[in-house]
Amino acid sequence: MTSRKRVACPDCSLEQELPRLAATEEARCLRCLRVLQVPDAQSSAAFALILGALLLWIPGCLAPLLTVSAGGASHSANLVECALKLWVAGYPPLSALLVVLMLVIPSAFMLLTLVQAIPNPNGDDLRALAHLLRPWLMLEVFVVGGCVAYSRIQAVATAT
Repeated sequence: MTSRKRVACPDCSLEQELPRLAATEEARCLRCLRVLQVPDAQSSAAFALILGALLLWIPGCLAPLLTVSAGGASHSANLVECALKLWVAGYPPLSALLVVLMLVIPSAFMLLTLVQAIPNPNGDDLRALAHLLRPWLMLEVFVVGGCVAYSRIQAVATAT
């Protein structure tokens, strides 16, 4: 008798047994069709993509987000400088919130996702923690906020 792994779907919570997969097969949830397990080749590709994202994340945090030019003067800032300037300006809670939401949580999510790709006994715990962090990434909120800020600044200065 073959031992099958029992899992609960992260989306719909349906508990089910994962079958043994061939090299090109993937396991999907019976109810909502979410991918539950992928072939090892796809796992290797995911590992490479997450590693690349993490390596690009570091210079991405240090690259200028926005450059504003007005009256002949030009100024640009990155995420780290923004947090430091908020702290110095007397807004420590806002600075801490920026660091946590824009630097710590995305970094932790990428590290947890990277570690999941390496076989380890605590993989399910790490997967659950990464699943809890995912809503706090708030990529959509960041993009909309950036668009609003850009359009507001563009009305009074040149922004790139």
